[in-house]
Amino acid sequence: KIMGKPKIDISLTDDNRELPILRSRQYLSFLKEGASYHESRDSRHPLGIYNISVARICDKIIKCADHLFKYWAEGKLTDNGGIVIDYLELATYAAAEHVDDIGHIAYAFFKSDREASQNSKIRLLNNRIKSVRDEIASFANTVKHYHGRIRLFETTFRHEKERIKLLGFYVEGFSNGAVGPTPILHKEMKVVSVTSWLWNILTYVWEMSESISIFLEEIGAIQDGAVPTSNEAEFQRAVSQLVKLPLYTFDDEHPFSRVTWNVTTDHTGEDTKTPLIYGSLYRRWSNSSDGAFEEWNNTSVGDGVTRSFSIVLPRKMGISHWTTPFPSNDKMPV
Repeated sequence: KIMGKPKIDISLTDDNRELPILRSRQYLSFLKEGASYHESRDSRHPLGIYNISVARICDKIIKCADHLFKYWAEGKLTDNGGIVIDYLELATYAAAEHVDDIGHIAYAFFKSDREASQNSKIRLLNNRIKSVRDEIASFANTVKHYHGRIRLFETTFRHEKERIKLLGFYVEGFSNGAVGPTPILHKEMKVVSVTSWLWNILTYVWEMSESISIFLEEIGAIQDGAVPTSNEAEFQRAVSQLVKLPLYTFDDEHPFSRVTWNVTTDHTGEDTKTPLIYGSLYRRWSNSSDGAFEEWNNTSVGDGVTRSFSIVLPRKMGISHWTTPFPSNDKMPV
């Protein structure tokens, strides 16, 4: 059972890249013989389902982060706005489908769906993952089934001597005769940070891993003396792309408030031509309280009929610091 605020330890250094991160991958690599009924149920091995599911999520996060990095490096959206929206959608869909994949993995340890649905350990698993799946599933379902459209919000933030554009998003809908943030999702939270959302999805993958790991322990499916194993290249790459981007929130709560990430890296960016983005791990926010917003815009799109559009502005904005002095080979919690 996880007590207190959980921690994710991840190394991006060349010496320690083989350290395991997702416990469920280790467990699914060392199942007791006969523990799973996947063959008789004509299903892929549970580890195969898991690997494909996680790789798909990480691929979409990496591609979205790549385009966001170009956005901050160039200081403008140019043609990347539509691509960022596409990958935000695809990453969210992949994360929502991860719930189904976890369910499929859990059911593979029972001879039939009926037996699985009646099992108390399955019910415990469903209760355990409910809180972490609901937010992402709500976003995905609104876009898919309620004609929601992801729209970008952009504002310039002056912080002491720095000026940086910050990018958020909301899901557009129709309410009270106007186009604006859909009330299904945005009663209080008007704008979500694009970077905190990607961190949210990656944190969610780890939380789901912990939940399925506890389930595998509870049903006694793991071999005694299973040794740590790692095949985390895509997960590590997703983290390595996200730490290059600024760490901030709008109306959303950053996932780092519920889970601590301890990231070890020996890369400062000084030995490369890669721009260091203000607000990222490699060029962190100043502690100055001297800040102000300047111009802003959003990407609502006309439909040829609607004439009323709600003005979309976040209620707040927060910046988050990586806490350990850098450069350092020590772990850097946030």
